[in-house]
Amino acid sequence: MYQRVVRWLLVISATGAQVVAQPSPPAIEFSGSNVLSGQTASRQGSYQEQPAQFWRWEFEPTVQVYGIPLSFYVLLSSEQQEFRQNINAITSMFTPERLRQRILDRLTSEVQSLPEYSDVADIADRYAEIKDSLAQFNPAMLERIEAYRRIKELQALKNADPLEQLDKLRQLGLVSGIEQVMMYLPQVQVGMVYPNYSQYLLRGVALNGGSVDWTPGTFLFSFAGGKTRRPILRRDSLPLSNYEQEMYAARFGFGHGTATSVTFSALSARDEGASLPDTLRPLQGSPYATHVLGMQLSSALWDRRITLDGEIAASLVTWDVRSPRPTEDQLPGWLVRMFDLRLSSSADFAYSLRLAFVLPETGSRLALQSRMVGPGFFSYGAPLLRRDVLLHEVRLDQTLFSRVLTLGVGYRTERDNLLGTKLSTTLSNIYTGSLGIAPRLLPYLRASGTYSEQQSSFGTQITATWQLATGYVYQFGMTGGVTAVTYGEQRTSGWSAATGLRSITFDQSFTFEFPLTVSLAVQAGLPMFEGDTITRRNWLTTLTGTYTFWEMLSVSLMPSLAADGDATRFIGGFRIQLDLKQWGVLRIEANTNRFRDPLNPALNFDETFLRAAFEQRW
Repeated sequence: MYQRVVRWLLVISATGAQVVAQPSPPAIEFSGSNVLSGQTASRQGSYQEQPAQFWRWEFEPTVQVYGIPLSFYVLLSSEQQEFRQNINAITSMFTPERLRQRILDRLTSEVQSLPEYSDVADIADRYAEIKDSLAQFNPAMLERIEAYRRIKELQALKNADPLEQLDKLRQLGLVSGIEQVMMYLPQVQVGMVYPNYSQYLLRGVALNGGSVDWTPGTFLFSFAGGKTRRPILRRDSLPLSNYEQEMYAARFGFGHGTATSVTFSALSARDEGASLPDTLRPLQGSPYATHVLGMQLSSALWDRRITLDGEIAASLVTWDVRSPRPTEDQLPGWLVRMFDLRLSSSADFAYSLRLAFVLPETGSRLALQSRMVGPGFFSYGAPLLRRDVLLHEVRLDQTLFSRVLTLGVGYRTERDNLLGTKLSTTLSNIYTGSLGIAPRLLPYLRASGTYSEQQSSFGTQITATWQLATGYVYQFGMTGGVTAVTYGEQRTSGWSAATGLRSITFDQSFTFEFPLTVSLAVQAGLPMFEGDTITRRNWLTTLTGTYTFWEMLSVSLMPSLAADGDATRFIGGFRIQLDLKQWGVLRIEANTNRFRDPLNPALNFDETFLRAAFEQRW
């Protein structure tokens, strides 16, 4: 029996190439991108601060030392001005996440070679039984089976977190010792950074300083600090001056990367009142200070069929850091000293809660949301957050017939003036619905509608909007085409004058066998009511044609003609893109713009501008 097994293996064995170890990465390796762009125009755009002429240089190099990436980002621009906040930026980054991605790329590359070993797939399960025989009679076959088993192990690791499988990845030769150590280090950024903690605490504010994010196992530690504004004294327009501002934030969490996680966050920011003269009052008024504490919860249950996401935050805001402090009779002294409280200080809170139910077996999804932001809640880390609002929302979506049919309904209610401090309260009720039909090989159909009822001291305002869209992607011969038509209506009535607009949009594009693409877009808006002085008839026509020469030069023409009431606008556009292969890509765009309004000739203008950009990647 033993000899028959050996002879059988010798007959079916293949003498394919031996598994060759991949060469180790070089000691130092450079990569990155470089973009130089600019514009020149005959005039500065209306109501714009961007100058008519400017240039920008973006440089993103990455140096890898034994596979460990260290990245930089440099932005320099002629738009940098003394009386504006910084546009120029320099950032250096050590990001273990990029190292993890390199390891996953290696893993993917190995797994892709799996079909090369199809000849041994059927007998690999008998590895323990035939290992010794193959070692003696066919070592090449044994190597192929072992390579196959190794790749199958890699396939099982493909969707796992590399940090959780470091030992096994190293045994398989995919991670070096130094990479294994570096992956445990935190992500560090120095320079102009944009930390993002949560929607209420800190959300992408530009910070000139640094940040650290560390995720050892299921724990999360983060810190960010620096200046968010530099002092600007606008002698030409004193109210537009800005105080210097510093901000510091930190967070700690556990359960990161698991089904349930909890994160605690804190932020402190303060305007430096001494950065501007005491007699100067910018538009914001007095210098502020804000302290925010927050907590986030995320949980997924029943194989992620039920997800719960919530956040609660409380803010303590001093609206004038130069106002008097409370006396001992009003507040405890230790509390006043800890937060530098003033008579202008106030506290408020915000919360959000989202609960979703998903049933993949039936294609159903139900989402519930509740959100409130108090009128006195404020964080310099989220300065554009809408305040003084209470919102509740429910949304149900259903797919049927293998996603051929989709249905959706929703309801949202909003109200403001939560403390009754305003003269008027606005209450909104919004109902939405949607329908989608996408049969295979037939035109698609989409329909959506919204009904909104808004009540305030002025009365009730009702807005109804609906839209119907259809389109088809087709091929005839060697020519491909896409046709799309959209029709919609919007009506508004109530305490203001009744207004309404019908809109029609037609899009058509063709792609030919030779390198030519042509597209046409026509859009028209028609008032619905006689005597409507708010809504005006409008239309827009755009024609685009692109031809590619020698697979490296593409030339596009983009003329368009538009009208809004009696005003007309003509835009003539020209664009070229030259692919210089390893040298880079050059893009040039030229436009001429002619606007005429016979009812208001002061708004008439003619302009021409030229934009160019050169991009390199290595």
